[in-house]
Amino acid sequence: MTRISFDLVGFTLDEDVFSDFGLLLLSKGTRLTERHIIILQNHMGSQHVKVTREINEPFIQENPLHSRITSIEQAYSESITKMRDLFNLFNITNQVPSIKEIETIYTPLLHNILKEDNLFCLLDILEDSQYFTYTHSINVSIISAIIGKLLGKTKDELFTIAEMGIFHDLGKLSIPSEIINKPEALNDNEWHMVKNHPLYGAKLIQQIGEKRLAIMEAALYHHERLDGTGYPKKLTGGQIPHLVQIISIADVFDAIASSRPYKKCHSHVRAVLEIMRDTYDGKFNPAITIPFVRYVMRQYVRKKVRLSDGRTGEVIFIHDHEPHKPLIKLESNKYIDLRRETSIRVIDLV
Repeated sequence: MTRISFDLVGFTLDEDVFSDFGLLLLSKGTRLTERHIIILQNHMGSQHVKVTREINEPFIQENPLHSRITSIEQAYSESITKMRDLFNLFNITNQVPSIKEIETIYTPLLHNILKEDNLFCLLDILEDSQYFTYTHSINVSIISAIIGKLLGKTKDELFTIAEMGIFHDLGKLSIPSEIINKPEALNDNEWHMVKNHPLYGAKLIQQIGEKRLAIMEAALYHHERLDGTGYPKKLTGGQIPHLVQIISIADVFDAIASSRPYKKCHSHVRAVLEIMRDTYDGKFNPAITIPFVRYVMRQYVRKKVRLSDGRTGEVIFIHDHEPHKPLIKLESNKYIDLRRETSIRVIDLV
């Protein structure tokens, strides 16, 4: 076993390498590049791997992961453009698109997403997206697929989950764009209209000819909460389908992390902190939120963060069961475990 360092660039992995929670990081036979080393350093509990290098063999850095991500980014961009055009056409003509028109837009992207085993790079393609309903729907689809993979869902389940994300906010097409894109807070009448978008969505899904129950449930129930504080039906606990619970968490994550007309863009860190707060309040299922928050937070190992007391430090370790409360190395070289310092929290990246 050899310690992970940049000295291993050009070496070949002798075995598959997995993260602490079982996700494939790199496959046996991978020729290590600098990007691979960073992935291993950030996402492995163990700091050693089995490698070999053939003597006198020249090494040219190749990055198949980069090629795959470029392909996903292209499919993502094309899906955003086509979905925007479809939504704009609906706003002009009020003609509901067919299910086939919508499927043609998202299917290539979802196939690219679902065959990608390296989940740690998928959120990166969402970072610079401005908040619009069509962008949000595609983002929620991708985030939901990530959560589904983390939970070990089957291939068929993953595709259904991703499709649920695409359709979950369809009801916002029935709300005037000047309300959806209003740059300031909504008044009571406008907010009442927005809160009815799950009902509008269920109606539109019927109109486009989509008959699957899961898609209908995603549109109708994605704002329900386990404690009964959601809308429109105020469902509780097991009344909310498990796959819809995944969509709800992805929906909240993207709504917080993305740039909206009336809210400055927040980081992924702030999004997971709010999700964990709602989990402790009984709104979300911890069996879903904790694996997802762990996944997000482990991308920030070795990155600098700002704490609520004004200090800054580097994320050193993510705890399995309380991933939003990492071990931090302060600039003074002292360590602080946020599981024990309950009055202090991470508030953002530096």
